[in-house]
Amino acid sequence: MKNLFPGHYKPTQEEFQKLWDNCIFAFDTNILLNVYRYSNETRERLFETLDLLKDRIWIPYQVAYEYHEERLNVISHQLQPYKEIQKVLDDNLEKLNSVIDNYRNRHSFTSLVDDKNIINTTKRANKRISKILEETKAQYPNLIDNDIYRDRIDNLFLNKIGSPNKKEKVEKVYEQIKTRFEQEMPPGYKDKNKSKDHEKYGDAILWLQLIEYIKTQNKPIIFVTDDNKEDW
Repeated sequence: MKNLFPGHYKPTQEEFQKLWDNCIFAFDTNILLNVYRYSNETRERLFETLDLLKDRIWIPYQVAYEYHEERLNVISHQLQPYKEIQKVLDDNLEKLNSVIDNYRNRHSFTSLVDDKNIINTTKRANKRISKILEETKAQYPNLIDNDIYRDRIDNLFLNKIGSPNKKEKVEKVYEQIKTRFEQEMPPGYKDKNKSKDHEKYGDAILWLQLIEYIKTQNKPIIFVTDDNKEDW
């Protein structure tokens, strides 16, 4: 039974140890892109781990392709919170002004409360927060012009990237994936309604490239991903 259905049996401690001692570690695109999302401490821990495992790491061509396609979007998104927080500050001050203005000259509120002091206090607080945001934002490296993290990733995965699918094979791969999607065979079938082929078939292409690579190796492989969708 176990030989026929190994995926339903938890490996023994000895099997786990053999796996960890001999396996190749392959990584999903999200792991590489998380380098830009992590805190400094977590990022360094990841790079330290990759460096320790550098003789046993590998990525499919699809991962390298997706990484370069999404890298600038992810970098830009890291600056989004600063804009959103500043907008909340500005909008709330405007809203506060509007609410107080409704009661000026016709309500006892302004005779009991120094409404100008409320506005000015809020403005000063907003100004201090804006300064903190600008100072923090300035600490984020200019990765558009000088991507120090990509340089490290390039060095780690030098000559450790799979080959792309040959042009004459692409259509056959797409047909194979369409059949898998019809059967809801993971991974990637949840992406079947996406409009662009590279988004629709990306996970499945990655998986098939992993399988092709495994066939050339006499070692187990551990695939590391941050994807927790049902179709994985």
